[in-house]
Amino acid sequence: MARQGKGAFVRVRTERPMELRTHIEQAFTEQAVTIDFAGFSGETLHTALLEPIDKIRSGRLRPESINVRILVPDTRKPQAIPVPVEPAEAVTGMRTKGRRAKETPLSRAHGIMLRSTQAITAAVTELEALGLISEARVSVRVHAVTPSFKLYILNQRDAFFGFYPVAQNTVPVAGKPTKILDVLGLDAVLFSYNQKDERGHGAEWVQQGQLWFDSLWNNLGEDFDVWGDLDEGEAP
Repeated sequence: MARQGKGAFVRVRTERPMELRTHIEQAFTEQAVTIDFAGFSGETLHTALLEPIDKIRSGRLRPESINVRILVPDTRKPQAIPVPVEPAEAVTGMRTKGRRAKETPLSRAHGIMLRSTQAITAAVTELEALGLISEARVSVRVHAVTPSFKLYILNQRDAFFGFYPVAQNTVPVAGKPTKILDVLGLDAVLFSYNQKDERGHGAEWVQQGQLWFDSLWNNLGEDFDVWGDLDEGEAP
């Protein structure tokens, strides 16, 4: 996704932005940690998880269980975004199951999604393997809807929502700078909602956000094995 700015920020009541990772780290202070994410690739989520996972390794955080659900588009199939600005533009260079194949902005996005979800899965489940927590689970499902926003729900209590602006972006595709229409995921401003925030209808927002996530997860989501094709996860 487009890399502009320094990452996703949360817009709090004071209207001062705060990095998402601060809120995620706070969620890890509880015994049972749940994170539901819906978005494009999980790249920002992976970055936000690095510090709390390091603190679990060092003993500074001690949750009993972690359950992460990741809901992303199936980038093996056509999506509205990302696409080349010049529709005929495509390059070769990505190896798919032992052969050279055309690489597109979409196949590049698929590689980003794979690397992000593989890294999250490996880092979280290793905590259980090392005996640092009692239970660790990461589930990934894919769907056919091109996201126009990202959503995080932490411990079923805090929700963070941000729109994906669409803009032209130049990215390397098989080593060649390519202009594409992309989403500015890392530049998204997130708005926060809390179950206890009655003045801003926070409880209703979190409830409806969880309802939306569960409905997509249960009705459109298909289980996705992030280790199913390691070739697709290789860097272009």
